[in-house]
Amino acid sequence: MLSHETGDTPLHLAADLNLVDTIQQLLRFHANKDIRNKMDRTPYLVAENKNHEEAMALLVNTRARENWKKAKKSKCTVL
Repeated sequence: MLSHETGDTPLHLAADLNLVDTIQQLLRFHANKDIRNKMDRTPYLVAENKNHEEAMALLVNTRARENWKKAKKSKCTVL
């Protein structure tokens, strides 16, 4: 689901408003953290622009956990 004017997804909007519980729920349902809006910003960059540290940490930590799980499965080291 995208906003037609900005290209923002619900995850972009939740990051913009620092809605940490909503971000967690969207990520549980596999919301794409890497999608970019029409300004070429990911949800993380939207949160960073407003200095929403909780949202930023959640988006970063979620990615770190996923990378760790992938590396563990493939027996590679995460740098």
